[in-house]
Amino acid sequence: INRASLHELERDAQDKFRARVLDSAAHNVKTTSRGINFYQGIETVDNTFSVPETWTRYTEENIRRALSEMSQSDELMNAGNQLMSATNSDMWSQWNHVNVSLENRVQEEHVAKNKIQSHLEKILQEIFDVEQNIEFLKKTI
Repeated sequence: INRASLHELERDAQDKFRARVLDSAAHNVKTTSRGINFYQGIETVDNTFSVPETWTRYTEENIRRALSEMSQSDELMNAGNQLMSATNSDMWSQWNHVNVSLENRVQEEHVAKNKIQSHLEKILQEIFDVEQNIEFLKKTI
């Protein structure tokens, strides 16, 4: 949309520049200038086809449209920035939540491992004690 407005404004500026060049050249032309010929039907041409007021109105309309489109672009850009900011915030929140959950799970696993190791030590001690009792009973028999 902005490119279309830019194109219209550039085209309008080029048209005005060409008209200025033609006006400057026509300003110096006189009826006695060389290369001037009379053209059949020239008197029927409507010389009110383009007047400064219509040019001004057209240019103002182009500028108004361009400003409106720039404003819409700014609104879209702000909405996009807000969306990116919200997404970034959500991602950090999820990342922190996952890290806390993972840390809790690691702690649970560590506690479970310690309990299992403690239980293993007790069982090994009981096995050792039972083997000692078996040896003692074998000796006493």
